[in-house]
Amino acid sequence: MNLRKIADALGISEYPAALEQATPVNVCNLDLIESLHKEFDIFREHYDDVLQGVAALQKDENRRIWAEYACGYMMELPFEEAKVFPLPVKEGDSDMMPLLIQLPMIPKAVENYRSRGFDEETIQKMMASYYGCAKGVFNRTGKYGLDLRFHRWMLIYAKSLIFPYRGFSIEVKLFTEGAIFLKNKKDGTVVPLVQSATVHKSGLILGSAGCEDPEGSREIFCRETEDGYYGYRAVNGRITGGEEFFSKEEWDCALRPGEFVLSVHLPKGMDLSEENVDIAFTTAIEKARVWYPEQQIRGLYCASWILDPALVNILGENSKIVKFGNRFARYPIKTDGQDVFRFVFPPNITDLNDLPENTSLERGLKNLYLNGGYIYAFPGVIL
Repeated sequence: MNLRKIADALGISEYPAALEQATPVNVCNLDLIESLHKEFDIFREHYDDVLQGVAALQKDENRRIWAEYACGYMMELPFEEAKVFPLPVKEGDSDMMPLLIQLPMIPKAVENYRSRGFDEETIQKMMASYYGCAKGVFNRTGKYGLDLRFHRWMLIYAKSLIFPYRGFSIEVKLFTEGAIFLKNKKDGTVVPLVQSATVHKSGLILGSAGCEDPEGSREIFCRETEDGYYGYRAVNGRITGGEEFFSKEEWDCALRPGEFVLSVHLPKGMDLSEENVDIAFTTAIEKARVWYPEQQIRGLYCASWILDPALVNILGENSKIVKFGNRFARYPIKTDGQDVFRFVFPPNITDLNDLPENTSLERGLKNLYLNGGYIYAFPGVIL
């Protein structure tokens, strides 16, 4: 099979050489599709749309072959590698190919969830996420399928690395972002040290929205010696102070890239009351250690616009969102400041003046952006 020729025809410039040795998988298997539909009802009223997508893919030989090899190859990859595998799909567009590529992965994912001890009701709920994501894309584009963002999201389910818990979606995640977290041996204080970055004078990462001017910026990094750690402390997500030394006699490195965390995702409308969050966060790691005993879970992680400390200026210090964000030790990453438009406001609004003002959050965000401000995505951890 000349995959290089097919890739060229599909506009794919690079792909892993190991793809040539992959065993292709039939992504147009109607028996499998019917059985998944009957067992998990994952297409619901859009079953015929899926069948039409199968027929269309079968007629496009290059896309079909690429999908078959992609499925066979991605099945064997760790999640972090699978999610970046190139597909001939445009960012933001709905396409049936990503959904069909993932369907043959579902039986193995279900088997893994069952072997880990998840009950059938929970598994059904997780498989329903395929419908939820594809339906969301349909509502936005008028075409049933997955866009690349939801394709990457649903791969977490295909790899059986995520589960619902008290309203949250909890992902078993390899911590990869550029910071280490120190924990004080006496009082438990957690300090994030960004490993290497160019910091804008605001304390955010140079190149983030509104932080493009390099004047006053500085290069920072952290380093470990036999005696301790040298680095720049992030306070409420920003780096404003100078280099500090943290002695190993007083501080442990509690989390560094390459270790596992539980990544907390927040579905819309979930319960962010202190009681629910307290229970969820105090027991989630305990549950995950039963379901995923092979992983050494270090703590909880979240990356979201909800963690921006500036939300206190809009919602007040007693806001559930603000209190949720304050639980995390936050540090800056480069961000475009557009997450609120992906999660808060309706899609496809191009004029800020047209943004709705139905809630205090919408009103505050609209006013902020009309006046040149931003809400940033921050990552943070709880150890």
